[in-house]
Amino acid sequence: MEFRDGRKIDAEMSIVFPNWKPHDFLKGLPISDEVGFVITDMKMRNPDHPEIFACGNAAAITVPKLGAIGHQECEIVGKQIAKDVGKLSAEKADARGCLHLRYGRWQGLLHPLEFVVWVRR
Repeated sequence: MEFRDGRKIDAEMSIVFPNWKPHDFLKGLPISDEVGFVITDMKMRNPDHPEIFACGNAAAITVPKLGAIGHQECEIVGKQIAKDVGKLSAEKADARGCLHLRYGRWQGLLHPLEFVVWVRR
């Protein structure tokens, strides 16, 4: 791995995360955190404004900001909206599920509000 100042270190594995930056227009809004990401609960709703949802890169809760996680969060949002308009029962919309994550030889299981487990395949 090489740093900006020219120093180098050997690493068996390095994980590179993109420099996530919120959109400037979100900074300072009452729905956003101090950085500018939208604050949500695990159902992707803003707790102070439940009519507002965020997922993927816009949501403060999404870390790391990977496409697969954002995709699964979109499914959560869709179910919540379907519940709000009467097209899906609360039981089905609010069912606790797991997000299955994969990174190289590692795969993980994220259980909302409880834990993250990473195991090597």
